[in-house]
Amino acid sequence: MGSDDGDDERQVQISFKTTLEEEMCVSSAPLVVPARLSRQGLSEVINHLLNLEKKRPFDFLVAGTLVRSPLTSLLSKKGMSLEEVIEVEYFLVSDEPKVGPETPHKDWVSAVCDAHGGHIASGCYDAAVRILPAGKGKGELELRGHTQPVTSVGIGGVDRCVSGSLDHSVRVWGLSKGALQGCARLLGHTAGVSSVGVQGDKIVSGSGDKTLKLWALPSLEELGGAAQGGAKKPSAKKAKTDEAAAEPAAVTRGCLATFVGHSQPVTGAAWGEDGQVWSGSWDHSVRCWDVETQQDIVTLSGGHAVSGLAASAGGAGGRLVASGHTDRAVRVWDPRTSQAALVAHSLHSHKGWVSAVAWSGRTEWELASASLDSTVKLWDIRASVPQHTIKAHEGKVLCVAFCSDAGGALQLVSGGEDGKLRAFGL
Repeated sequence: MGSDDGDDERQVQISFKTTLEEEMCVSSAPLVVPARLSRQGLSEVINHLLNLEKKRPFDFLVAGTLVRSPLTSLLSKKGMSLEEVIEVEYFLVSDEPKVGPETPHKDWVSAVCDAHGGHIASGCYDAAVRILPAGKGKGELELRGHTQPVTSVGIGGVDRCVSGSLDHSVRVWGLSKGALQGCARLLGHTAGVSSVGVQGDKIVSGSGDKTLKLWALPSLEELGGAAQGGAKKPSAKKAKTDEAAAEPAAVTRGCLATFVGHSQPVTGAAWGEDGQVWSGSWDHSVRCWDVETQQDIVTLSGGHAVSGLAASAGGAGGRLVASGHTDRAVRVWDPRTSQAALVAHSLHSHKGWVSAVAWSGRTEWELASASLDSTVKLWDIRASVPQHTIKAHEGKVLCVAFCSDAGGALQLVSGGEDGKLRAFGL
């Protein structure tokens, strides 16, 4: 039975529990096992108790932490005694992500998000936003109007796409039945827009001008007031038109509010669970803002420039915020804790800057990170090592998101400087 490490002959009583289906359940009665066991040894115990013909790999959770070391080490770190009965939760290890379809773009793919209904929205350095089928289906819609690379995309409801660009603007695209119904330009930033986030009828954007701005999300009816145009089916030949010809007629709007406080460019903006806004910046800080007063109510220091940001949707894992940094680390923040313990986890595995982070929504613990080291990593944040590392692109990975395919199954989607949008089934 799994001898994981050393000659330690100490023993510990454990009680297994699980939320798996009945046929995968074992007795919760205390069981004496060697205290040296870690994940592999515990997995052998479960396979033996279940009498499985084909062995299955299991993962284990003790006091909120995934088992990645011998039980003796973990219990010591947790201040738990070998004399007590230790509750051990077990569940199946997630499968390796499966390589799915890839979609070539004309330049770097710098932004991606779920566009609902089996579609994906992407932003590209060729200044276009694209709405793509999440698979090999047809029906790509190309939205043109930006005059510089698109850096971020978001979705408002089921009929509006939001994009930010290095041309200093935010655009809102009204979509219906696979066609563009109108467009709005949101003007006010004085430098490139790095990030956009949508919640309800509001948009937040972050910019190289060191500010965040709050905008009203126009309705589809309001967008329909703009002249239609600017959407085209992509041709094999790159269009060689001037900027004026490529730009659709659009209504123009100003912002509702400006958030001032960062001393360097803002690189990430996201909505938190309570309608608050989170931001990250090259000034090393992660901040939480009160939307009503435009004041930052929490300022956290990661010690290194922030290069990506994502806020979780809450749940049993809490309302956590993840940030990617130029020191190659992913940091997970728990705003509910004291200042001394705000960094709930610091995750190190990437060999290059972390360019983007994303929460899955499938579980409250699952996080993805993208890096300039060409990889995407999947994390269960209760462990300090990644579950999976994917060699996602040739060159830098610039964006990552969890999206649903046409059948509703979750997939991981990334874009890179190789001009590809790649999907991986989960």
